[in-house]
Amino acid sequence: MLLSSLLATTARAADDTPDWTARCQPSSGLQGIRFHSLSGDLAEDDMTITLLYPDGQQRQLALPPGQYHARGTLENVRSLCEGVAAFAVGPHRVLMLLSRDDRPGLDQLEALLVDTRQARVLARRSRLGALKPNEDSFVLLKQSSQRYWVRLVRHILPGACDCVAGDIEDWFQLRVSGSRLQAGWVSAARP
Repeated sequence: MLLSSLLATTARAADDTPDWTARCQPSSGLQGIRFHSLSGDLAEDDMTITLLYPDGQQRQLALPPGQYHARGTLENVRSLCEGVAAFAVGPHRVLMLLSRDDRPGLDQLEALLVDTRQARVLARRSRLGALKPNEDSFVLLKQSSQRYWVRLVRHILPGACDCVAGDIEDWFQLRVSGSRLQAGWVSAARP
C-alpha cells in the first residue's frame, strides 16, 4: 500500500498547489470554495477551507487544518462545484465530499454537512475510508437528495502487489438526516 500511495502522491504533485479554488454554480449560493495552505507548503498539511460568496464575502470554516486534493465527480452525479463533490441537501445546506491526504497511506474520504448561509459545519465525518489513488473523480451513485453511495477501498488483498490492483473497493453510504451525517458500508444491496 505504501508504494501505491507514493505513486499517487508523485502523480498528483505536478498539479497540486498550496492554494486552489473550486468554482461553484450560481445556484449553490457560493462563488467558490478556497483551499489555502497557510505556510504555502503542501507538506505542512495546514490548508484551511473558505467559502467564497458572490458579494465578495469570504468565510472560513471552523475545521482542523489538513491537506486536500481536488476530486470531482463523474458525469452521472453533477456536483455544485468543479473539483469538489458538493451537493444541495436542503435550503442552504451542502454535503461536501473531500479527498484528505493521509500520508503515507491513501487519501481518506471526509464528509462535511455545511450550512452555507452561516458558513458553519453542521456535521463532519472524517477518515471514512481510503480512496483509490490516481483518480481525479469520486465514483458515486445518488440514491436520493439525502443519500449517496461512494466507492471506497474496503480490503487490501493479502500478499498482493503493493499497488492499486490489490485494493478492493465496495459501496459506502452517506445519508443526511437533519443536521447529522450517517455513514456505513452498504451490506448486501448492490446498484
